[in-house]
Amino acid sequence: MSKGIVSSLHIAKVLKVTSPTLDHFVQTYEEKLLQAVALSENQRLSEAFQIKSFSREREMICKKLLLGRG
Repeated sequence: MSKGIVSSLHIAKVLKVTSPTLDHFVQTYEEKLLQAVALSENQRLSEAFQIKSFSREREMICKKLLLGRG
């Protein structure tokens, strides 16, 4: 799994829930993104195709969700 996508797996793990639909969606999205990047090696792509880390955003989402459970 690429590091650039806010992973439902991580959020679900923190919340101790399963998310098979989101897991499948994220996996499919990541595979298609990586395929597009691989096929476009010599082309300049928009920022939407750059692999990014959303760790701060993911942590913020988890923190807010956990606070809302209390």
